[in-house]
Amino acid sequence: MITGREDGLRLCCGGFIVSDSKHRHGTRLAPHRHPFACVHFAIAGCYEEIVDGSPVRLRPGETLVKRAGVEHSNDFGTAGARTLRVEIHRDIGDLDRTLRASRRVAVTRDTPELRALAARLRGRLGETRRTRELAAEGLCLQLVAALLEEPAPEPNDVDDLSRRALDLLGRTFRSKGALAAVAATLGVDASRLGRLVRRVTGRTLGEHQRELRVRWVAERLKESRQSVGSLSLAAGFADQSHCVRVFRRVTGLTPSAYRDAAVQGVQGGKPF
Repeated sequence: MITGREDGLRLCCGGFIVSDSKHRHGTRLAPHRHPFACVHFAIAGCYEEIVDGSPVRLRPGETLVKRAGVEHSNDFGTAGARTLRVEIHRDIGDLDRTLRASRRVAVTRDTPELRALAARLRGRLGETRRTRELAAEGLCLQLVAALLEEPAPEPNDVDDLSRRALDLLGRTFRSKGALAAVAATLGVDASRLGRLVRRVTGRTLGEHQRELRVRWVAERLKESRQSVGSLSLAAGFADQSHCVRVFRRVTGLTPSAYRDAAVQGVQGGKPF
């Protein structure tokens, strides 16, 4: 059956329950558990879950898979978010074993196939045809199959991959094609590598690269009289304006203000 709710729609189909929910800004859910595995799609807006004590931030298009019985809380931020949740009530032993084998309580993924399945499921929720439950159940089974075909990397593998990526980036961050080169060297898709690094460090590979470039510029602002423009280009920024924006975001100061503070011996800006 399908029912309207204040925050969206809900469809029961076989051993699955699919919910399309709109969460208002400022909404927070206290820690709770579900006795079943869940798949969450971030449709619009970013939100954060604290899963078994670890923060997991979802952006539009990303998918979060949680094992049954995992404690988690939700924070939908100042802008709110729209989510699609699939509760897996039926016994699917292979999925449970895969999730447990990963030794992670939550796994995030973003693939074209998962995005397409989420869009088709949302479409079924708004239908009134008698076959909608059967069609939605078929899509849920396709979703489970897609999750089983792409098992999450083992944590040790992810940690090692992240370490190697950051080590390579530390030697090539000023290069225009550094991110693509690191991914190619490791044999991993660039977007996927960025997400794996974020799972380990809390930041994407691109964010690490920007901070490394800012550090490089900051050191030379203190040690030389090179112009901000020449340092910007040498660090790999597109131009001086790009450098100034990123530098201020990271340190709290413009490059010129940072140099003046360094000359005067003043400790200013955010610490690296």
